[in-house]
Amino acid sequence: MTAADFADVANPTADEIRRWARSRSPQPMQDWGLIISISDAHDLLLIELSTTAVGPKARFFLGMLYLIVGDAVRTQWKTRSKDSMLSLIGLGATSSHLAVKRWAERAHALVENPGVFQYDLWCGGGYARHTSLWPARLQWREASMTSMPAKRGNDSTETAGGWSAPRDRRLSLITFKSDSG
Repeated sequence: MTAADFADVANPTADEIRRWARSRSPQPMQDWGLIISISDAHDLLLIELSTTAVGPKARFFLGMLYLIVGDAVRTQWKTRSKDSMLSLIGLGATSSHLAVKRWAERAHALVENPGVFQYDLWCGGGYARHTSLWPARLQWREASMTSMPAKRGNDSTETAGGWSAPRDRRLSLITFKSDSG
């Protein structure tokens, strides 16, 4: 699908977005994902397509869910209200789709602890793009900063169980471990 296949590519209908999701076409215009995510009109559709689209399109729609919540938290609820985000997260939590359910868990943890926000994971597509982060479950782990391993990169650390983002000097939030252990 190209931009010409939309009545208004900058204001696509749910049916047009669904058709694009089933196609092999690239995004019809630059920043099209941002256009879709600006309004809450497509939020339920994003959950639907995160579970029904395949391959890169599934990651695209899942990435939009992460972007919506990440941006709302990052802007201190200026782009979306906390209540609307909690409602959306609640809908995602009822999904039988593992990646959407994980998004809801991570989103709820972020809403409760906004200090752990990392742009590249939430708004840069990190969680949606890196499938190695998908087969994990969210766990909380109390730890002092002195017992944590050395920092790697900006604010992330590498642990035996996977990636962890320190929130403050008392809490290391979002430790990922395999579903089997």
